[in-house]
Amino acid sequence: MDAVLLACTSACLFGAMTVALRIALRGGVVPEVGTVYTVLTAFTVILVHAGARGEWDLASAWPFLLAGALAPGISQILFTFAIRDAGASRTSVAVGSAPLVALLIAFVVDNTRRVKVGFVFGDHQTRLIYVLLITFVLGILVDRLWQHWRKRRARRE
Repeated sequence: MDAVLLACTSACLFGAMTVALRIALRGGVVPEVGTVYTVLTAFTVILVHAGARGEWDLASAWPFLLAGALAPGISQILFTFAIRDAGASRTSVAVGSAPLVALLIAFVVDNTRRVKVGFVFGDHQTRLIYVLLITFVLGILVDRLWQHWRKRRARRE
């Protein structure tokens, strides 16, 4: 239950961050400055955590520093520009779908796992990628039907 609560809190804070960045960028803040403040805040949290645990092995930390310069550093600059140019909601949707795309790529590359799927017609053994693709297509189909139903309902009113 703690993991669900933390995940929901993280999602709410992520949404609040994109909206707050959009509001700040409307006020004329330079995107690079906003990025520096965001990365400095994360760096401060890391320093406090490392200081509390007493772990200061700086010699073995350089790969993580390099990765941190790429992931929250450069990507945060691009993220801030995306919020400024495309808007908070579009950027949030694009960034939120990135893990799903990465997962789909991973399943396409490693397509050897077979799963047992129980459905109305009985149990079937199939590759996991097919289950994911069918689920994806059915999700799109349900969305299209929902949009069609909403348009028809709006025309009647």
